[in-house]
Amino acid sequence: MLRLDLLENAMDSFDESISYFIRAEDEEESRYYKFSILLLAHTTELILKEILKEKGHHLLIYTEIDKIKPNRISDAHTVNLDQSLNRLKLVGIILPDYIDRKIRGIYNERNKIQHFEIDLSEGEASRIVSEGIVAIQYLLEEIIGDNINHYLEDDLIEEIREIQSLYDSYIQLAKDKISTRNLPLLTYELFPDRMVKLPCPSCGEKYIVEEDSVIKCYFCSNEFENIKDCIENDEHCYISDVCERELNKRRNSGKYLIDYCKDCGTDNCYYNENKDSWFCVTCFNDYENTSCNNCGNPTLHKQVGFYYDSEQDLEPEYICSECANNSTKYIEVRDWD
Repeated sequence: MLRLDLLENAMDSFDESISYFIRAEDEEESRYYKFSILLLAHTTELILKEILKEKGHHLLIYTEIDKIKPNRISDAHTVNLDQSLNRLKLVGIILPDYIDRKIRGIYNERNKIQHFEIDLSEGEASRIVSEGIVAIQYLLEEIIGDNINHYLEDDLIEEIREIQSLYDSYIQLAKDKISTRNLPLLTYELFPDRMVKLPCPSCGEKYIVEEDSVIKCYFCSNEFENIKDCIENDEHCYISDVCERELNKRRNSGKYLIDYCKDCGTDNCYYNENKDSWFCVTCFNDYENTSCNNCGNPTLHKQVGFYYDSEQDLEPEYICSECANNSTKYIEVRDWD
């Protein structure tokens, strides 16, 4: 009879994941990458549940705790990725952003494999598995307090080093190709006079250039028609994450007015003084500016304030949210559609 606890089950899947990757390389059979990624996602899922169980309570691994029947607990549904990551906060664990992104990246690829089409290069597969290894090692060593090497045979440890070395070699190859062709990396003027290097929306690497009227990634070989095409294909939020981090560096500087985007709803829309318009760094939409009739400040979400003029006639004017909330001038304020 086979019996494995959560952690043993997780590391068994991890062992198989590495084995499938090495098999894909040795046999030049790319379909084995699929199994490697699926097993890597399974490893991560089980380790997250182990953390919830050990650092909090074993019931935290179940979705609807109040509906669990004591005599049928094995039939209860367990938490998915988002629920696991959210519940970590309940037990006082906050993952670094870079680890959170790596974990979600593994699951993005897993979901594509299970529910959609998949088109993976060897370089992409090495990146996904390499980043998965980093995330799993962090969860084991920094959160659980164990050493990943305790669960691995010496030959498997060496294979892990090979995978990470292989990923580095694909990165170097992409750099060399771009350097040989003397091509500049793709950049975008995200802020006035501030160019930002954009990552590939498919793989997240920044080895992406504009060449022969198309945008091409030299790491995963995917091509895009233009910047707009890149943004529309940013399903993993590689581009928006980079741009949001750039905005967050400036958020508290007082240099930019920032408001909620009309389209995507994030508070990542800033006023570009040079263009007298609002720009969202998440969805890349531009919005025309309307200055507040009362204070003169730029406003994205204008409102209509009604007041009595000197002739005691009721007059409307477009105003910003601050004036709508704080000015005593207006007897009525309405949202402007």
